[in-house]
Amino acid sequence: MSKTLTYEDQKIDLYQTVKMEEDIMTVNIPNFKEISITKMVQLVIKQLKPLGEIKDISALCNKYRNEYVPYCMKVLLRKNTKETEFTLFLDHEDGRINIFYRGCMEACSYCKKDGHWNSE
Repeated sequence: MSKTLTYEDQKIDLYQTVKMEEDIMTVNIPNFKEISITKMVQLVIKQLKPLGEIKDISALCNKYRNEYVPYCMKVLLRKNTKETEFTLFLDHEDGRINIFYRGCMEACSYCKKDGHWNSE
């Protein structure tokens, strides 16, 4: 299903690619400005696909400038088993990227370590 809405003279394209079910979880990636969108998708596939079936990956895009916004990426996936444990970070050659999901432990965005969270 797709639909276009207009809000404050801006067109917004909406898509529904997956029927939401209880066993599908949303993984939020709030900031990935350290790497490109292509590398980010490759990182998601490499590190999350072994843990479950990826149903959808979405990212914000400015269609008029043909660029992706490096914030608020979401991944919908079905875990292989209920006991499957997820990491708190996606690791790449230049660092780590925080991910959040229902039931995740706290992890610091600044020092990139788990067990605490710092907003400064």
